[in-house]
Amino acid sequence: MGKIIFLCEDAVSDSPLLKIAEEDFSAVRMGFDAKEVVAATTQELTDLIAVYVNDFTADGEKNFERIMAHVKNVPFVLIGEKDRCHEIYKHARGEIAADIFTPITSEDFKDKFNWAVCKALGLPESPEKKEEEKSEDEEEPQKKLILVVDDDAVFLRTMKNWLNNNYRVSVVKSGPDALDFLEMEIPDLILLDYEMPGYDGVRTLARIRKDERFVNIPVVFLTGVSEMDMVKDALAQKPQGYILKKTTQSALLEKVAAVLEKDE
Repeated sequence: MGKIIFLCEDAVSDSPLLKIAEEDFSAVRMGFDAKEVVAATTQELTDLIAVYVNDFTADGEKNFERIMAHVKNVPFVLIGEKDRCHEIYKHARGEIAADIFTPITSEDFKDKFNWAVCKALGLPESPEKKEEEKSEDEEEPQKKLILVVDDDAVFLRTMKNWLNNNYRVSVVKSGPDALDFLEMEIPDLILLDYEMPGYDGVRTLARIRKDERFVNIPVVFLTGVSEMDMVKDALAQKPQGYILKKTTQSALLEKVAAVLEKDE
């Protein structure tokens, strides 16, 4: 396989959907600069161009039309709201092999993107394997989903490793990324860093609590601060509790299990 190019406006360059797709494929992100995209597809074999269309600007849409007119023999996959994708179809000058409509959960998106890649590249699918996976899912109840929000990549890795055996775990590095994630999927619990640069945990939790869709999601603060005044400040935001970052794996799992059990 050569490479996949993701086209997106700067405003959505951190879209969680694109991050999910990038986990399984060699990908390059680019804006809607027709000359750059054409040059990239000419210089190196490009198997597929995936296009995030939700936040198209007028200029972005015009540039994308130019890209489709000049990029030959490369299939396109559209990702975005149904109406937006249908608008693109009206002006399409290139090969649109598949589309994936949003909003969509991360798990469904991953499956559909893999399917779209297979369809666009003419790769065989494995129905037997899909049936096998479906049977396994039916036999074993799906694990609960925990979203961990922290600006420290090392800490995120640790949390994921500690929780992975018991839960499904997604991680993001900022408050805005967490809010984007919630638009796709509702976790069973959010572990939220109390102190993050710019958009801290208090501000993030306030945004979560303002939205009726998310108001009942249990949130536990992660804090590296043990001073009582800071802890009291954290509790004043009405989370389901707090966990000091110096905790042990067993203590973390015990706290998480207790919060989830109480929420049932």
